[in-house]
Amino acid sequence: SVILDEAAMTVHLPPDTTAYKLNTGQTGFYRVHYDDEDNLAALGDLVSSGALSHTDRWGLQNDLYALVRAGRLPLDDYIEFLAAYETESAYLPLVGIASNLQHAYGVMPDERRPGIGKIGRTLAERVLSRIGMTPGHGEPHNSAALRSQLLWQAAAWGSASAAGFAVDAFEKMMAGEVIHADI
Repeated sequence: SVILDEAAMTVHLPPDTTAYKLNTGQTGFYRVHYDDEDNLAALGDLVSSGALSHTDRWGLQNDLYALVRAGRLPLDDYIEFLAAYETESAYLPLVGIASNLQHAYGVMPDERRPGIGKIGRTLAERVLSRIGMTPGHGEPHNSAALRSQLLWQAAAWGSASAAGFAVDAFEKMMAGEVIHADI
């Protein structure tokens, strides 16, 4: 572990280093730009395997999307990196990815929206199939919060199952039935 206590600093890594993650634990308020493609690919492998903490998995994708917003990284590079999160189950990385995709969907030109929507829809449907569209008894608060966000995003991104669930829930509510507060 190295403490960065200067405006600029060079850190020499051992030659057998396969990946390095800066701002471990996301303890500092700064962005990291990984411009070494081999390191970024190795970090993607660590994300896929779950070897990094959920906080670091969130931080990696969030730093990459911040670079997209700053015009320093193409959106396609961010989207390509998201493949490492295919089996992600932790709240923080998932909600970060969903928020970033929602932002990209809202600001990108119309011709880019279908592709972004497809990625977001796939993510949301995968997570919703795992946690369910209706709250389970005694489930963690994170699942309820994630479901709430992903249901409406999935519907906005064109998910037939999420839209159908929302319409059914709305019709039940209009008929006077009680709908769970976390939907």
